[in-house]
Amino acid sequence: MQASSTNQHNNQPLAAAFSGVASTPYSLFEIRLEREFVVFWGSRYESTDQLLKGVVVLCLQSPLKLEEVRLRLDGTVRHAWLNDPGVAHNTSIMKHKWPSLMETGGKSVTLPAGNYEWPFELMMAGDTSESLEGIRDASITYGLRATICRGKLARHISCSKKLRIIRTFAPTALEFMHNMSVEQTWINKVDYSVSIPTKAAVFGGSIVLETRFTPLVKGLEIERIVATLVEFQEFSMHSRHYIYTREHKSKREISQWDFEMSREQYWQDTIEETGQEGWVVKKTLQLPKRLSECIQDIDAQGIRVYHKLKIHIPIRNQDGHVSHLDLGIPVNIFISPSITLDDQGNLIDQAPSTQGPPSELIGPPVYGEHILDQLYDSLEDWQIPGQGPHQGEGEGSGTSTPHHTDSNESQTYESSNTFEPSQSSQSHDPSRSSSETVSTDSEELAQLSKVPTYRTALRTPLQPHNQQGGALPPDYRTAAGAVANDS
Repeated sequence: MQASSTNQHNNQPLAAAFSGVASTPYSLFEIRLEREFVVFWGSRYESTDQLLKGVVVLCLQSPLKLEEVRLRLDGTVRHAWLNDPGVAHNTSIMKHKWPSLMETGGKSVTLPAGNYEWPFELMMAGDTSESLEGIRDASITYGLRATICRGKLARHISCSKKLRIIRTFAPTALEFMHNMSVEQTWINKVDYSVSIPTKAAVFGGSIVLETRFTPLVKGLEIERIVATLVEFQEFSMHSRHYIYTREHKSKREISQWDFEMSREQYWQDTIEETGQEGWVVKKTLQLPKRLSECIQDIDAQGIRVYHKLKIHIPIRNQDGHVSHLDLGIPVNIFISPSITLDDQGNLIDQAPSTQGPPSELIGPPVYGEHILDQLYDSLEDWQIPGQGPHQGEGEGSGTSTPHHTDSNESQTYESSNTFEPSQSSQSHDPSRSSSETVSTDSEELAQLSKVPTYRTALRTPLQPHNQQGGALPPDYRTAAGAVANDS
């Protein structure tokens, strides 16, 4: 019995080694990024460099012998549609290796049990290609890989981290400022207008479609409107020695919306914009929330993807035959840094209070959210002491939000900077504390508000002002009289 027990005890490490349950010296080894993505604003010709920062974390349960800790970043373009052996299917577009994160002097060292962090950073060029995922024919991916080198006879320890590069529109991009519309007249048929508020549409968001139809002859009926979002994909790749080029094109329908029209619901005897009668329809088109169903617009590394919103309207004439009206509106779909995607490219819904990265990464508000702005009618009210800031819905401020230019009563909704004079006046300076505020009536306040001329103020002798004693500053007449007496 004792021999059997000893034999079983001696075989435990060997069995554990083959079963893979042997205890590891570390409990955690991973790469943590300050932000899960890197955002470039504008095209590759106008965007600035961005900083990638993070740490490599190692938690040791027992001492570990190692030689060095390595870290590298790789970017790869994959063209799966190619079947030509003369053209590379996978191309490396980025390779960066950091110096050893741990200085060992070329010798092995033993780290005692504990927690270790090695920070790293990299300034990424503004023309870096953005990540592309979700389609079968091509992809652009980036990944970080950290490795603990343990010598020749020991197995290395490694971990990886996926990095997503996002390229979005600059806040001042024209795609946010102008609407996209098609307004034409089909002679002896119908006068129509189809528009969307902005050309840019955020991934996972929605598109507001506005349509107007005015019949030019009697008996015309519009029974339905069919809207289809189509994605166009174009690929091109050179051979290894740039002797020839291979190209490939494809397209797919992203989503389709079918709206039934009825005179009872959409007919207006007087359309506000034109003063004529007709159908007016305004619908919200919800976009997919998975990259496998819809990807962003891109033009990089021989990959070009763009979208069009195609509208089909069958028109029934008085004699019974059906005419068809077809048109297309370009749409730029972009990934906003305010949204969060999982590793599979699915949009993660978040509460407004916890959504998004820091404020410096948030783009301009979408059309229609200007009602959240807090505007001031004027600056005169809160410049008077004793009165708080007056909040209203006036006009005036810095940055205009996109607006619809077709309306006769077009308005530009703007955002303003929130200014709180009551807080700014109570600074850390004791001479400006709220306890020294002087109580005055309206007449005295009007006198104090008068400003003397520059010459008079310059010639007026300095008079110490002590509000604690109750003395008030001289009014305009007293100051002017003092100057006349001195002269």
